[in-house]
Amino acid sequence: MEQLISNIEELVREHDFVIIPGFGGFVAEAQGSIERDDTFFPPKKVLVFNSSLTYNDGLLAHQYVKRSNISFEKANLLIAGAVNELNRQLINFSCAKFGALGMFSINNGHISFDMFDDGCFLPSSFGLDAVYFPEITYETEVAQAASVQAPMVVSAAPKTETPHTVSIDSDGERRSYSRTFAVAAAIALFIILFPVSIQDGKFSNYAAMIPNIVLTPAAEETTAVAEQPVCTPYHIIIASFNTKGRVNKFMQEIPSALKDECGIIYSENRFRVAYKSFSTEETAEEYLQQFVETYPAYYDAWVLNYNP
Repeated sequence: MEQLISNIEELVREHDFVIIPGFGGFVAEAQGSIERDDTFFPPKKVLVFNSSLTYNDGLLAHQYVKRSNISFEKANLLIAGAVNELNRQLINFSCAKFGALGMFSINNGHISFDMFDDGCFLPSSFGLDAVYFPEITYETEVAQAASVQAPMVVSAAPKTETPHTVSIDSDGERRSYSRTFAVAAAIALFIILFPVSIQDGKFSNYAAMIPNIVLTPAAEETTAVAEQPVCTPYHIIIASFNTKGRVNKFMQEIPSALKDECGIIYSENRFRVAYKSFSTEETAEEYLQQFVETYPAYYDAWVLNYNP
């Protein structure tokens, strides 16, 4: 029966009418994309099964011939055998899964078919997947953009001591040195006129007569340099919106593991949700790869260079 299922799956993508001789027929109708539970589903074909369509139009048998390189008569025999197996499953179990297309069931002798949501893609939409898109509330709050603060994700850095700058007035410096030399010359003259003498077996302490002279700058000026915060201009952006209401809605729905690290940046008239910030672009790009592997739902995250 696997061969029957694979041939039917291929035919319903290309044809709107496929019959299983002796069992029933599929009628396909194209359906556009739909939205359900905040999820957009791509266009597909909707299959309806009609058990009264049992005649052999040759389409399925020719598919067997083309794929298996067998005769037309042999193809019809294989189809009949697969139909018998399908009927046995329905009689024994009251249901039978028909590949990726859907499920047959039997109730009071009536055969019904329920199609799977992703069972029958149109050729033009083949490969497309359902996309989750939460409800968006459109609000005009751009006027409040100035109140949005950039995320302060700042890595700790050692503080650098700033040396003080001392300025000495040149005129005061010259006057201070002149006084010092004058006092030193007077003391030297005193020692020459009155040589060192011994009193009571001790040297006279002329050095005690020398005043304690300390060079004091005439003016001292300290320039204080304010410490600047460490700049981390490269941010990993996981979402971008044009209103504050939409970004607030998004922030409420992201996982708690991300919410504590996220902040909002307002740049280029957009509200951007930033996860982490880095001081170099290389570091940000390396971390971005790890982030996407951990959170594949944010595969389109990117690095923004923003330095307010």
